Amino acid sequence: MSDDSASPGGPGPSGLHSYLHEGGPGVIRPYWRAVAQERLATETWTVPALCAAYQWPTGLAGGGKIAIVELNGGWTSSDMQQFFTGISQPMPQIQDVSVDGTSNAPNQHLGDPHDPDGEVALDIEVAAAAYYVATGQPADIRMYWAQDIATAVRAATTDGCDVCSISWGADEANWGAAAGNDIEQAATAATAAGMVVFAASGDNDSSDGGPNAANVDLPASAPHVVGCGGTRRPQVMKRYGMTTPARPPARAAEGASQPFSRPCRAGS
Repeated sequence: MSDDSASPGGPGPSGLHSYLHEGGPGVIRPYWRAVAQERLATETWTVPALCAAYQWPTGLAGGGKIAIVELNGGWTSSDMQQFFTGISQPMPQIQDVSVDGTSNAPNQHLGDPHDPDGEVALDIEVAAAAYYVATGQPADIRMYWAQDIATAVRAATTDGCDVCSISWGADEANWGAAAGNDIEQAATAATAAGMVVFAASGDNDSSDGGPNAANVDLPASAPHVVGCGGTRRPQVMKRYGMTTPARPPARAAEGASQPFSRPCRAGS
């Protein structure tokens, strides 16, 4: 997305960004990084290979619907066909749901190194490929397009989805009490209805572009959302029999929430 592109609106903060994205207040700035061809063999993984490296479960019963929340960008069927053919998996079922008029809009930022389409594609591909590894079945995915995360979560809850994935967020300080409480209320209702909500915790260490040295991001910091961090696992680790993930140059965000009390499980 170019600098003069409008940020998604809605009750949430203006600095919402995806976690392949890096943004400050008032700007959504994806930092999707293409990997040079010569580095692909040594520095990237297929999803099935990464699942195997982390002993991802297999032989599960499957079933249910996966909700993915997106605020910008888009996906194309041809891209998905190419990806899933490349890893010898069937195409998942993907259905777009426009919550507030926002819609799947691919190829709107061609030539921009921060094209949000990369994040959208990644969200679908990882979820569907990991699901297939676990169950041997194509995933049933519903893409919820909206300018407000809480609104999208409520729509997914109403539709009876079983799990919801969110890779967008921003530092708590950018949300404000009303928007923060709204996403927590949406997640609370989702949990009560049987839908588990996951959100990325960020990948720029504890500051994540916030005003202080230690910040946490919403929606991941909401008590009824499962915050998901990550690490980096170089391919070279396989050659030397290493099993412990390496310390990454950019780490998942960490810290303590200000508006929400720490759940008892976090203090144990």
